[in-house]
Amino acid sequence: FDGPPVLAVEVTTPDDDFAELAEVVGEHLAGGVPTVWVVDPIEETVTVHRPDRPAFVVAGDDPLTGGPGLPGFRITVADIFAD
Repeated sequence: FDGPPVLAVEVTTPDDDFAELAEVVGEHLAGGVPTVWVVDPIEETVTVHRPDRPAFVVAGDDPLTGGPGLPGFRITVADIFAD
């Protein structure tokens, strides 16, 4: 496969520096990754980042899609965190 990944996923920890995390997300987007998920296992949320669009948070039964790189992919955030 030639080119950037279609999805990058960053999983947060309590020790994360959010400025550094924002920098990593920015690097992914600048590198051509069309969708970046930042998964917070403590809050059980996913923040979705896409180029030229505001980030948004999904949680619970909200649907999470793969964006333009993974058409047809759909899962709820609750399913990600289900035991």
